[in-house]
Amino acid sequence: METNTKIFYGFIVCQIFVASVISTNPYQCVKCLGNNKCQPPDCFCCRDTMPIQVKQVPQMVFFTFDDAIAPQVANFYRKLFDSKRKNPNGCPVKMTLFISHANTVYRIVREFYNKGMEIGAHSVSHKNMNKRTFKNEAKRQKENLARKAGVPISKIKGWRSPFLKPLGDIQPNTLKELGYDYDATLTIGKSDLQSNAPIPFTLDYGWPYRCKIKPCPRTSHKGFWEVPVVTLMDYKEDYECVYVDGCTFPPPNEDAAFKFLWKNFESYYNNNRAPFGINMHASWFYYPDRLRAMDRFIKELGKLNDVYIVSVSQVISWLRQPTPLSQIDSFEPWGCGLKPAKKNLTVAKQKSNPQTVQTTINQQQPKQIQQLQQWRNLIPGMSINNRRQESVQKQEPTQPIQPTMPSQTRQSTLRQATPTRRVLTKTTTDRPLTSVTTTTKNIVIPTSTPLTTTQSKVTNTDNNSNLNTVVPTTMLNVNTVKRTYHPTSVPPKTETTKPSTLQFSSSVSIESTTRSATSNVTHLDAVCSQEVNCFAPDCVCKTESVPGGLNPANIPQIVYITIDGDMNFLTYSRLRTLFSPYRKNPNGCSIRGTYFTSDKGLSFGLPHLARNGNIEIALNGMRTTGYSDVKTMANDIVDQIDKLKKRLHLSKSEIKGWRSPGLRNLGDKQFDALKNMSFYDSSLISGRIEGTTKKLWPFTLDYGWNEPCKTSFCPEKFHPGVWEVPIIPLSEHGSKRQCIYADSCYNQPSTLLNTYNYLWDNFQTFYNTNKAPFGIHLTQKWFQWYYSHNMSGLLKFLEKVASMEDVYVVSVSEVIEWIKNPTTLSDIKHFVPWKC
Repeated sequence: METNTKIFYGFIVCQIFVASVISTNPYQCVKCLGNNKCQPPDCFCCRDTMPIQVKQVPQMVFFTFDDAIAPQVANFYRKLFDSKRKNPNGCPVKMTLFISHANTVYRIVREFYNKGMEIGAHSVSHKNMNKRTFKNEAKRQKENLARKAGVPISKIKGWRSPFLKPLGDIQPNTLKELGYDYDATLTIGKSDLQSNAPIPFTLDYGWPYRCKIKPCPRTSHKGFWEVPVVTLMDYKEDYECVYVDGCTFPPPNEDAAFKFLWKNFESYYNNNRAPFGINMHASWFYYPDRLRAMDRFIKELGKLNDVYIVSVSQVISWLRQPTPLSQIDSFEPWGCGLKPAKKNLTVAKQKSNPQTVQTTINQQQPKQIQQLQQWRNLIPGMSINNRRQESVQKQEPTQPIQPTMPSQTRQSTLRQATPTRRVLTKTTTDRPLTSVTTTTKNIVIPTSTPLTTTQSKVTNTDNNSNLNTVVPTTMLNVNTVKRTYHPTSVPPKTETTKPSTLQFSSSVSIESTTRSATSNVTHLDAVCSQEVNCFAPDCVCKTESVPGGLNPANIPQIVYITIDGDMNFLTYSRLRTLFSPYRKNPNGCSIRGTYFTSDKGLSFGLPHLARNGNIEIALNGMRTTGYSDVKTMANDIVDQIDKLKKRLHLSKSEIKGWRSPGLRNLGDKQFDALKNMSFYDSSLISGRIEGTTKKLWPFTLDYGWNEPCKTSFCPEKFHPGVWEVPIIPLSEHGSKRQCIYADSCYNQPSTLLNTYNYLWDNFQTFYNTNKAPFGIHLTQKWFQWYYSHNMSGLLKFLEKVASMEDVYVVSVSEVIEWIKNPTTLSDIKHFVPWKC
């Protein structure tokens, strides 16, 4: 222990020396490290470096799950955290459950506690709390867990607030008074896979990081631990996910889900080895492919002899007493009664492998060199041969890779009955690694491409292509460079304007043409002139003026809400709330919306919604990653229509719309396919949002798109009769950033009122100008429990507009019907397409 203390204090001295030069820690962290008064076990400074040398740090992985414990979710936990799964010291892996009261079966809680899992509190009511109710919620739920589940009250050490919503300094003060040791509510953004993650710390110097969900603690709370929720990067490496199950773009299949988990893990393991938190709800496991991916992920972690799956309290125990890997089997807080075995610390050098570099401990080095290396390893960026030897070589960007991992036997008598473990080393491809093949699919590496900010374009660097790919994104930021998702393949750009016909096995025939035979206009630079060379209702020119030449004061303000993605029980519940039959338009008919459905989850209530008539059903494809060729897209549309007809008893004519998955479009061939099927499209993005600029009305593509292309492959030709209902981004509340999807802003509205104001302010820019249809596009992010304040803000907005005599909330198809036949407010109650 004396040796460990010397190493720790030596490291602190080194940190103080270099903090002001190389650290990205906030000022409070630097101040804490500099005064030398905050020392474990009673105090631990905030930082992004571990307290001992990285090569001696066990990589801690801690899983936290929120909400009630019911039989269905318990089965997921039993499978994933089976007692047969062991850490390298021979003890079972652990997790932390933050449990709310409603719907919890407490005998199951007792079962998990008896298995060694940590039990924390998550409130009684699972509602937003205030200064008056917080203490009662935290006290009563701790008592519930003790009385109903038999968990000793002294063992209930952790708290997490519902929706990750803190209450400032009141929260740690109250929790400390109630006997809690730590809070796990506050959030920190980790916006890339390269930067160091922050370490859990005590609040002796308050909360030093940016307050993402207000209010955060500002004053000192000596000895009270904060284990922050650090965001992950989604599987596209575009956006941050507060929870594993809270990504704007969830992984579409098992391989993508595994890669998502593994790359985030590697960003800790190959950097500062901060404790890696996987914070989530069990709802992620309702998708079997994601459950399989998590099971596979835990199996892979179990093969690494320097990785420990522990509880949050065990993470804190290690930080209170930093213990190197060489002594970890004797570390009592991680023990389970087994006698530690002698270890051989030498890492055997394996045969040369072009994809890996194995670091070895050379005990023959001169003593002086070892001491110098040890000192320099303490300082990021300084070493003799680099702190961890790496060889990073570029891989062919689109070449499929079958990942492999070197296997190494751990020489410990504790591990004789468990699978072989090894040390994971940095690879040449920076890809997820696995030692066994669990699927016949390969992981395909996205093309790495440079970025320009002016048009949000990405230049494809493939030597065989000179295409400029415009990448879909859910949030446009005109001020900063944004990470983008690069498709693994892109459709070929059309080289000719000659008519061509593509035949599909589904008997779909797509004829590509530059103009209808009845039109005299054949050039792309032709100008559309309504009622001169474009005649409603079959052709409507692109315009910012009100259709039919009507006065904006005499027309209804149209609001339409679209939802993308899978249907599950949560989605169904939220849609029933949004489009309740009790919410009426001024003509007495219920409000309506449009659901762009994928191919998953159609058994969860969608037939009921469709039959009740409150939801228009449109298509979002069967491949959530998007399509690389139009033939596959067209065949999937036909298959999806057949499935919907059988499941929902809808006719083909009732399914009218399309939105490309991930807004990844296929250019002219996509719109030829949609014309053939008489579908409208709502996949293109209009950038007309600044200030009070009049907004674009939906129109037909008879004279092309002719707008800046903000998605991949916009149409360049004419597509007579194909309706485009463009997505007009909203302005983020209080900034100039733009949000393509209303629920995917970089800075989410933090309260019900902020959400309401965000929607209302954007609505006003339509209502007070040309009254173009106001679209609210959702990815279902706000449907999650921890965004309930945003959902409440949306409902408040709907209540407001429903009270206005000139506002109608309708489906996308009903928007198009009005534009085909513009009708004044005085006659709108007799407008047949909107009647009920």
